Amino acid sequence: CESRSAEDVVQALVRFATLEAPLTLREASARCFWGDSKFAENKEIWLREVFPSQMQKILPRPILLNVVVPAEFNGVLWIENQDTFLRFAHQPPPEAQSLALVYCAGFRATSPRIREPGHALFCLVETGRPVQSAASLMALWKGDLNLPCHFFGDLDFAGMGILASLRIAFPDAQAWEPGYRRLLEALQAGLGHRPEGAGKELQADPEVTGCGYADHVLLPALRRSGLAVDQEFAGWDSV
Repeated sequence: CESRSAEDVVQALVRFATLEAPLTLREASARCFWGDSKFAENKEIWLREVFPSQMQKILPRPILLNVVVPAEFNGVLWIENQDTFLRFAHQPPPEAQSLALVYCAGFRATSPRIREPGHALFCLVETGRPVQSAASLMALWKGDLNLPCHFFGDLDFAGMGILASLRIAFPDAQAWEPGYRRLLEALQAGLGHRPEGAGKELQADPEVTGCGYADHVLLPALRRSGLAVDQEFAGWDSV
């Protein structure tokens, strides 16, 4: 807040300290800090130290999960990118027809609180095909139902990092071989891109994910090639 005077900052903090309505941190930030909903995000630890009672009133921000649930399903497939999720939602490839599909923007899907009551909000995507209610996934979320869980994302270190983080909440989650097999073939054929040419140079190698296929096949291939392939390359547009 370099452009704000000390008086402006004090007034903003007073507004925050006297908030009465239960709000999310972004709502509170916008109300108190000059309409900037993201201002308080990287100051959350400081705010909790200075305003502990007020921060207890802050509502947790729900994690929105876009889902497609077939009439019958025998597993769950987490998809990293929106375009692939929507393609699978409306025209699932044979390998995914019996899987419930889940999409959540960015790394929010890897939050360790995603299975805690009240923290996940399911949004059922209309596909024009017969589907079950999103409520059919609740048994899995609560741990009352045991089904295979798969993840399909970009073949890069960030994608592997998402898989590793997803396994905190879903310890049995595995890299989805039908999708990654296609990306791996492209990688091995030299059809990938250099990370530094796609804004990925800061991605960190997770070293280990806990998934055997990712740890013994995908990660070594990434290290050898020095390339990456985004999941949209896998196609299925002719299905």
